[in-house]
Amino acid sequence: MQPSPATVTTAQRGNPDGVRARATDHAVHRYAERPLGIAVDGDDAEAVKALQTRRVNVAAIRRRLSIVGGLGAPT
Repeated sequence: MQPSPATVTTAQRGNPDGVRARATDHAVHRYAERPLGIAVDGDDAEAVKALQTRRVNVAAIRRRLSIVGGLGAPT
């Protein structure tokens, strides 16, 4: 029996990078605000641009969220 996709921790054959989803601007915005403690005003697209202006590594945040999941996901 195969484990649930939610519990798979190693990269799968058809998914060698382990990416499970695309992180939205909303997810990046909330991640920056909550665990990173960076306050950003505006809608999600404006917030992502503001983070990039502040030289926050948005690509790294997107990658982490797309592989590991959101704030409630196990690390």
